[in-house]
Amino acid sequence: MESKVVFVDGLNIYTPSSNAPEWVKADMVINPTKLINCLQENDQYLKQRKHGLEVRLQVKQSAQGKLYASVDTYEPKMKAEVTSKQSVVEEAGEIDSLPF
Repeated sequence: MESKVVFVDGLNIYTPSSNAPEWVKADMVINPTKLINCLQENDQYLKQRKHGLEVRLQVKQSAQGKLYASVDTYEPKMKAEVTSKQSVVEEAGEIDSLPF
């Protein structure tokens, strides 16, 4: 399943210059006006977290080798909750199947 790529307008990422130290992995330029507009237009990706609203981003590399940022749109699938009755039955079955 392939999801739509949501580019982050207002956040430009570049490979560092050849003179940059080894520990510099990327250069970034932020345009606050464009970034705020992008966040407002894509507010469905904002999540309330411990320290306020957040949006998760990923830095990716295009086929041409250029770096770019996109919104991490991954949503984990929720597992069905196990009821206490189910867990008791499963535990009893596990005990019966022990080799000793």
